[in-house]
Amino acid sequence: SEVLTNCACATADGSDALKKAWIPTKAVLDKYTTVQLIHIAEQSGFSEAVEVRDAKGWDKLKKGRKDALVESLLNFPFNWSHYAPQGYLDLMNK
Repeated sequence: SEVLTNCACATADGSDALKKAWIPTKAVLDKYTTVQLIHIAEQSGFSEAVEVRDAKGWDKLKKGRKDALVESLLNFPFNWSHYAPQGYLDLMNK
């Protein structure tokens, strides 16, 4: 499986497949710190999507509790299929 993962990361299609495989579930998101979740939201475009709906919504979320942030990441209508955290992609490439 290491060879397949390395091959996947070496191609654009493989990278896309790895991104589609990263699914933000409660169990997955709970493993991240609040700072990491904020980074994920900002890198993925999630924070911008929230701001489109509510100009101050992202500021409220990132200053709030981790559990509220996780719930928002899970329940807000956002397409995650184009994104996976860089740390996940880096681990898959080793």
